[in-house]
Amino acid sequence: MSVPSGILSSGHLVPVLGFATRNLFGENADNAILTAIHSGCRHIDTSTMNENEIDVGKSLQRIYRNENIKREDLFISSKYSPGHLNSNNVRSDVRRTLSNLKTDYLDLCLLQSASSIAASKGLSHTQTIDFAREYDYIRMWKELETLQREGLIRSIGLCDFSEYQIDKIMTGTSVVPAIHQMEHSKIEEPHVRFCKYNNIVLAAYIPLRQKTATTKLLYNDRSSVKEIAVKHGKTTTQIIMRSYIQRGVVVVIESMRTAQINCKFKIFDFVLDSTDMKMLMTSSAGTKTRLRSTGGCSYARLIDIIEDKPSMHHHRRWDVERMYSEEEK
Repeated sequence: MSVPSGILSSGHLVPVLGFATRNLFGENADNAILTAIHSGCRHIDTSTMNENEIDVGKSLQRIYRNENIKREDLFISSKYSPGHLNSNNVRSDVRRTLSNLKTDYLDLCLLQSASSIAASKGLSHTQTIDFAREYDYIRMWKELETLQREGLIRSIGLCDFSEYQIDKIMTGTSVVPAIHQMEHSKIEEPHVRFCKYNNIVLAAYIPLRQKTATTKLLYNDRSSVKEIAVKHGKTTTQIIMRSYIQRGVVVVIESMRTAQINCKFKIFDFVLDSTDMKMLMTSSAGTKTRLRSTGGCSYARLIDIIEDKPSMHHHRRWDVERMYSEEEK
């Protein structure tokens, strides 16, 4: 069954279920990506931090040669993570990604947040603050806008940014982010509303390491998820993925095993009814966002320090209340 698509603010379509290529190299990349394609996947998610874009590019070339698939049939995204602090080489870095993936354009390029890059480098709390204060994401965003205008990138978005930072980008630049991708364990309902209000498609990334703890991370009442899974003859992971998609959230999954990949793409042959969705939303009410800590400092507080501003909690709550009231009019 084919994967349906949603429309981005850029005017381009994005398949609502994507396949992440982290930790895929050589033959593993060939097999996993081909399995995803056979399962209906047309959205391939990559990242410069994965250091495997050459392998992914070779796998895609084999698919073009041996399958009835063309480049224009796929939605290929990459996360841009500057290799050097305040690098002036956004253009050359993106061109390197294009060369590695053996494509003339990216369907989507996501700018990675400083906190994500710092976490991947294992920086301490102090090092992270120093790194993030020098991380000029506004300048980098404007350079991505230029590459979008030139046709090297069709849509641009963000990965793991705070609402405060997203607002700075929207008010200080000319292009609204088409997508904001976050690890699914960080997503809470107010941010879903924030993205919807600003016409930003939210994407939930579900890492492989959380496959056995998905229900624990998302819902307080796991029995509700299991009950709905039994009702539809599906796994709890499939139920959660389907609930995201029915709420307008793009889902990006990863796996190396054929059976798991096939299973995760079999979520378009059923629909969660209003009773199911109400149970899921009720069970998730009160669930706190599990923001990744960096050196003992919460992500929210880290942003406060980096941006030299007071806590945004009261401002954020006012914004969310305004969104609710305006949607209800």
